[in-house]
Amino acid sequence: MEKLLTADQVAEILNCSPKTVYSWAELGRIPSIKIGMGRKAILRFDSEEIHAWLQFWKEETAKRYNAGAGTVAGARKGG
Repeated sequence: MEKLLTADQVAEILNCSPKTVYSWAELGRIPSIKIGMGRKAILRFDSEEIHAWLQFWKEETAKRYNAGAGTVAGARKGG
C-alpha cells in the first residue's frame, strides 16, 4: 500500500502552507483522498500520486518555457 501523507507533509514537499494544500485539494487541483464524511472527515494524499502530479507539472513548465524560447517573451522568461 502506498504511503498516505498529511496536508502538512505535502506542504513541506511543495514548500507552501498547509492552507494552500487544503485549498488546492478542495478545488481539485491536487490529487487527494477524503476519508469519512462531514466535519470529522480527514484529508490525505497518496505519496505516489503527489510525486506523479509534481512530475506532470515539471514537464508542463518545461514545455511552456521551451515553447517560448525563440520569442522575445520567451527570452524575458529565461527561455
